[in-house]
Amino acid sequence: ARSLQDWQVEDIMLLATVDGKLHARDRRSGAPRWTLETDREMVEITNHQNKTDEEAREDPIFIVEPSQDGDIYILVPGFGLQKLGYTVKQLAELAPYASQGYPAVAYTAEKKNTLYTVDAATGIIMKSFSSAGSIVNEDRSCRRVSPFDQLDEKECDPIGTLTIGRTEYTIGIQDRNTGEPINTIRYFEWGPNNHDVDLRNAYTTTMDHKYVYSKFDGTVFGLDLAEHTRRSASPAGKALYRHKFPSPVVRVFDLVRENGEASEDASLVVLPQPKGQSLELDGLDDDIFENVFVNCTESGSWYALSEVTYPMVTAGAADAKYTGGDLLPAIDLHRDLFTGVHHLSPQAHVDVAPPLIDGSQVRTIESPPHDREEHLIDVISHAKRVGENSTSFRTISAMMIVTLLAFGFLYKQFEAKTRKGKTTLPDVVVPTTEVVPPAKEAEPTMVREAEPAVETVFEQKAVPPSPPPAAAAQSVRFAESTKEVAGEGEKDGESDEEPKDGAEPKKRKATRGKRGGRKQKEKQQAQAEARAKRANTNEGLPSTEIISVSASEHPETLSGPLQINSLVINTDKVIGQGGCGTMVFEGSWEGKAVAVKRMLSQYYELASQEVHFLQQSYHANVVRYFCQQKDNHFLYIAVELCQASLFEVWEADKARTEERQTQLRGLKLAIQQDMSSALHQLAAGLYHLHTLRIIHRDIKPQNILVAYPIPPARTGTRLVISDFGLGKNLPENVSTLVDPTGNAGTSGWKAPELISQPKEDAKVSNTSHPGTPSSEPGTGGTTTGVKRAADIFSLGCLFFWALTDGIHPFEDENGFMQMREVNIKRGKKTLDALAQWSDAYEPMHLISAMLAHHPEDRPTALHVLHHPYFWPADRRLDFLCDCSDHFEREPRGTHEDGYVGDSEHLQLLERRAASVILPSPTATGPSSHAATTNPDFLSRLDRPFVETLGKQRKYSGNRLLDLLRALRNKKNHYEDMPEDVQRRVGPLASGGYLNYWMRKFPRLLMECYEVVREAELEGSDRFRRYFE
Repeated sequence: ARSLQDWQVEDIMLLATVDGKLHARDRRSGAPRWTLETDREMVEITNHQNKTDEEAREDPIFIVEPSQDGDIYILVPGFGLQKLGYTVKQLAELAPYASQGYPAVAYTAEKKNTLYTVDAATGIIMKSFSSAGSIVNEDRSCRRVSPFDQLDEKECDPIGTLTIGRTEYTIGIQDRNTGEPINTIRYFEWGPNNHDVDLRNAYTTTMDHKYVYSKFDGTVFGLDLAEHTRRSASPAGKALYRHKFPSPVVRVFDLVRENGEASEDASLVVLPQPKGQSLELDGLDDDIFENVFVNCTESGSWYALSEVTYPMVTAGAADAKYTGGDLLPAIDLHRDLFTGVHHLSPQAHVDVAPPLIDGSQVRTIESPPHDREEHLIDVISHAKRVGENSTSFRTISAMMIVTLLAFGFLYKQFEAKTRKGKTTLPDVVVPTTEVVPPAKEAEPTMVREAEPAVETVFEQKAVPPSPPPAAAAQSVRFAESTKEVAGEGEKDGESDEEPKDGAEPKKRKATRGKRGGRKQKEKQQAQAEARAKRANTNEGLPSTEIISVSASEHPETLSGPLQINSLVINTDKVIGQGGCGTMVFEGSWEGKAVAVKRMLSQYYELASQEVHFLQQSYHANVVRYFCQQKDNHFLYIAVELCQASLFEVWEADKARTEERQTQLRGLKLAIQQDMSSALHQLAAGLYHLHTLRIIHRDIKPQNILVAYPIPPARTGTRLVISDFGLGKNLPENVSTLVDPTGNAGTSGWKAPELISQPKEDAKVSNTSHPGTPSSEPGTGGTTTGVKRAADIFSLGCLFFWALTDGIHPFEDENGFMQMREVNIKRGKKTLDALAQWSDAYEPMHLISAMLAHHPEDRPTALHVLHHPYFWPADRRLDFLCDCSDHFEREPRGTHEDGYVGDSEHLQLLERRAASVILPSPTATGPSSHAATTNPDFLSRLDRPFVETLGKQRKYSGNRLLDLLRALRNKKNHYEDMPEDVQRRVGPLASGGYLNYWMRKFPRLLMECYEVVREAELEGSDRFRRYFE
């Protein structure tokens, strides 16, 4: 076993705050090193119930202490603050759980782990590992808390890497009867690598006797307790520093290094810092440890900080104004009443040692069960009183707490009994052979009588390989006669409407459920058999069964393959379902595996429209069409068989089998490894549709499919656009379509001009704008019809959703999907999830333009295709060099006259110099210090590299023109640089040289791109190839 004597503490520590961030600070001075941003706060609690104010005042409030495992508290009317006696982690381990009787409440849980490898000196995440795959970051640039702070010489010297984990719990509480959600508790915590549990258990005091104390208002102070003894009534701890964070610090981690390990490649171990001494609270009454500070996060979730876990946390905090009462004050209006110190009564405290700031697992002697039973009886009595006075859903909320308390009490009893006995690990028997389901009895073949089926086949180009179709079963159905089935179908309808026992005829309701469906199918099957006997048309086929029209519209009635001419539909292999009775099956056409979309006969016009679009839209990134078939009941459209939709890939955990989950995770990893290529494919597919004057109007993850590679390629990801059910054709010389349907598209994915558009507002001219090519959307005017720009907006939402791993740009802060459309209409987008990336300038620039509120402000599909985000490294470097060549030939002034002689185009370039040389911390917005800070790009380059530039008087550090000249000159004379400088700036061929400049000046490419567009140079001979 390893010993802590062989390890030394590092001069850097980690502090986790309630807002989810992880801060690296100097251990001696508390000075900031770097900050790791996260996508959410540590505690997020959502109450899903819609109630009146009076009802809400009778509901308890969930509160989580963001210590290790997350202790749960509640504010109960009549009892004040209560501690449930178990943690979020324990509740997750006990799920799934469904209560019996009343209230009918179900608990489900989800746990996610992510492991990060972080550069300890810069805070850059080098690697991340999760169940969805791994990500490797090659960026090794130095990160600063503020880009305008001066760096110490050794601040970014490598000191090793650290490994830290993040565990996220999601607890769902639902009404078992209605399925409606009641509460959702989301909590995540930082934690060390469990490989180092031996060192963590031995780490009971810090090596240098330095401790961090946290207070309720975000203040932390470091103390050195080396000079005092534990018996001192007032320890003489020396205050090392005092700092204040925007959010309270709830976890502190020390970093230790093995003795003798080199600094550059050391693997630092993360250890939770042990709890320090209680200081001036020593000698006071023990009731001080029953004090709990309660506060609310910015998103509206409540968290707790107890003295037991965080000594000194309540010092200086005022008491909460609310101490109890049968009703809680309106929480949204009176948060100040709950904020403050709550004093737990002895009976409200469950005697198990809470998780400490260091995560130590220390058990105390449990109090006799009798006390807790009495307390439960008190709470139950109160819940009954509330239930007697309420007839609404609030009764369930009050009784739900009783279930929680009883549930936690039973768990503690079970845990105590388990500890008393001898603990042994039983042998686990794992099946070594596959489980074979019992063979099904042979079913009679179901056949439709032959009818003249309609088939439309179009000549196809090379078809991508697909999985071989399943072997044709012996039971094959054929289309039945139109005349006979239609006549018998009417008789069925008449017989079903006959009243029984003299009762008056009633309007039949649709039957649902097992019983009604079975009776309906049995009745239809008996009627079909009777008709077959009367007609005597199938005497030679005793096992043949004819299916009626009404029965054929119930998918569960039919199973096995159905053949119509050359198309075979495997109706027992459902791929997906859509609206209006649409279903998608696996099938085959002329030996090729295909997907068959079956649509009801009443939607024939809509289906024919989709076929029309598919016929004219052959493209590698548009789903491929093969043929259509028609019978009396349905229209069948055969398209290429794909692997999954993009939505399925991102929701891999919801797949039914582990094999399917593994397949979907592999597809997601392949897409994420070359995300720009995947998104470029979608832009190419949409551009092809727009050149054909087709507006899709329903771009969303569910309508993007992951297809198989086109031969001769065997690997690679190919995305295709599918589902043209809402598509529209633009007539010639028309850029805006007056849409009678008004509100087409999917909620949360459609452009603002498509949301609740009044029909009277759509009465506009449908002629194109002067000077607007017919193949591109209009760029002016005030028409409110449907433009190609509506697809650009949806595609921008999809781009952001894919890049941020499933976050919507118009997501509500509480995660309510219903609010997306409201935010879209208001133009309230949040791009922070992408803006925090170090290389986010190019995608942020593109997506921000695609999500412009006004259609005329969005780029065309062609502009999206040619955006610099999709350029490879060599194209980006060539563009910057061409910018240098062009602007070098512009007339310019001198340093002595303040460059007043610069040409108009050169002035456009130099106006952006400060923004490039002194970029802002995020990918959006101009630099706030650009105007007041003197930029100098030479100071940001490595000194050995600057020395190769020659005489520095040839370069002015504040001129963007000189920066471009330096980039171009060293690229042209790359081989003349010393080998050590070449290694520092990276190889020229693989894009390393460009990456060096982009790390130093992340805005460089996009600012130059905007200058070229602003100067209207896109059509010049030098720049035309970048824009066309």
